[in-house]
Amino acid sequence: MGAPQTYRLSGETTLRIDGFVLTIIHPEQQESLFDLNLLDAEDRRHLLFLLRERWLDAERPWNPRLGEEIEAALMSLSEEARTVVLLDLEDLSEVDMAAVLECPVGTVKSRLARARAALRRRLRDYAR
Repeated sequence: MGAPQTYRLSGETTLRIDGFVLTIIHPEQQESLFDLNLLDAEDRRHLLFLLRERWLDAERPWNPRLGEEIEAALMSLSEEARTVVLLDLEDLSEVDMAAVLECPVGTVKSRLARARAALRRRLRDYAR
């Protein structure tokens, strides 16, 4: 599953995903651990939908400090391509991306390859 990922939510709340364990951390509350393996398939899909809605379907899901050129390059991608790039930036494996996107791993690989090529073309002036 890769390295644990930490996300800053609103206020002082932090969400950490480590494998199949979701941890919610808030300074004034006891740390809350949740094993995603305990969910049935329908609840897992619902949770993934909520997470996707929170991060992937947000108006500006990437870091607002990114340069305008990078933002423009990302926005020039299709939604599917942009999504796999953002998941890749979050260090998700191709298998994990396929689970989040509910598509075959081969589809993730081809989308990612095409998206990376498009970004390389679009940002070639910034290459070393």
